Amino acid sequence: AGAQAIRQQLASLPEQIHPRDEDILQFASELATLPGVPEKLAVGRSWNGSYDWRHSIGRQKETVQYTLSDVQEIAGIPVAVIDQSIRLQIQPDYSQFPTDGPKVDIRQLASSAQRQAMFDLQRHEIVGSNKTTNQTIEIRITLPDNRVIVRTMEESIQEQILRLAELK
Repeated sequence: AGAQAIRQQLASLPEQIHPRDEDILQFASELATLPGVPEKLAVGRSWNGSYDWRHSIGRQKETVQYTLSDVQEIAGIPVAVIDQSIRLQIQPDYSQFPTDGPKVDIRQLASSAQRQAMFDLQRHEIVGSNKTTNQTIEIRITLPDNRVIVRTMEESIQEQILRLAELK
């Protein structure tokens, strides 16, 4: 139902830029929630999560270790601080390349991602977060005459979220 409401708000824009349901689910899970939190958790304790999201090259598998690093009050609101260590693994989708074309090899050379989120313990939602992601991906295309074209993509993303005000 939420995805449909977003589509209605975007109705005046071209359909090809509308997010897919999977993208909306990913945005929502990162913007507002902490999936899989145990019912009771002491400071310093951890839990894990695994996710499978779309990526421009295919799929991106994420293995996340969440750690409750602190509980504090910010402006009178009890807030849990959650550190996340994220392991990224790209799984290329070779079906997007012609079967009779040159040989294509895609490899993830490096990746790292970390996030710290502040979670409102009264409203049960994220009120702020900071995430950094870095990836290096190499695409090698071997031509019929054995010449090789190499393209290296370095992706650096900095994401920050902060709840500034509430609408009533």
